[in-house]
Amino acid sequence: MSTQNPLSTVKANEISNMQQKLLNNLQKLIIETQSKFNIEGFQDISEKSIILNPESYPEVSDYADVYNKNIALLDDPRNMINASFNTYTNIQDKKMKKLNEDLQKLYNDIQNNEYKFSGIKGFKSMNNSQILNVEEYYNNNKNNKSNSTSNNPTSTNSPSSTNSPLSTNSPLSTNSPSTTNSSGSTSQFANIKEKFNSTTNNSFNNKLNGASEYPNYLIYGNNGCLQYEPLLYSNDINGNPKPIPATWSFKPCNANEPKQQFVSKKINDRQTYNSFIQDDNNANSRINSINTTTFGFNVVNPINNQDQCLQLNNDGLSVMPCHLEFDQRFRAQYNTVLP
Repeated sequence: MSTQNPLSTVKANEISNMQQKLLNNLQKLIIETQSKFNIEGFQDISEKSIILNPESYPEVSDYADVYNKNIALLDDPRNMINASFNTYTNIQDKKMKKLNEDLQKLYNDIQNNEYKFSGIKGFKSMNNSQILNVEEYYNNNKNNKSNSTSNNPTSTNSPSSTNSPLSTNSPLSTNSPSTTNSSGSTSQFANIKEKFNSTTNNSFNNKLNGASEYPNYLIYGNNGCLQYEPLLYSNDINGNPKPIPATWSFKPCNANEPKQQFVSKKINDRQTYNSFIQDDNNANSRINSINTTTFGFNVVNPINNQDQCLQLNNDGLSVMPCHLEFDQRFRAQYNTVLP
């Protein structure tokens, strides 16, 4: 503990004068009170200071203890050091007690499945570490069973074609449209406490966009949202089916547009991994052993074409038949990346 600097002469004189003025006023009050009520309300303890006796003078009992402690501090500077230290330790004890209570409450809420993070804010590519900002839509109704737990992706397409990736040489924009209502965070513990309070106060309100599956995501970029147009077939002039290749591009954001809705699945085992690889051209990408791959990554798919995977590499952003190499693997991010 650092030693306290001695008071300057001027400051010491000011304190002495203030004490003397206070004592003079109190002495005057004592004399007036004693002559009027003929009682001994005070007790002399030294030439320089007096204390109040609340038993003889009950009218000041509520203030006597505080007054006497302050007089003691003025009489002995060592008491000031002790009082400061005791005050500091008392404040720290209260902070620690409050922290322990918050942590215990947080632990209980997690055990009771009542605590949730605010949701995924982005997906980070495991190929080049680029991050795509997203907007999550969710349905927290306990009766709702999300299709995202299914191991078998579904597709509404005819057999997939191998499209060339769409080059996006310009950097992806991370500006979210005005409909975004995600919130930022500050310090680590304050962030946890803020998220806990906001989710409990709002009773985990739903954020719906008319999708067939929750949670789902809008993917931001180039001042818009990624839209996937699936492979289609139309008849040529001879009546023969003619494929129209799938396309993807950034369009004005519309959360209710199914072509802009994407879902994500975490890959934790070999069965789930292989279930996404449905294109025969990528059959060699299926794995036979869990020792050949590190699991725990996410894949991102169009909501109605889950045999297609979001892909991010040196050629840019594209949506291609799933093969689950590194350019189709992502890590979920829980904080928005600012532009």
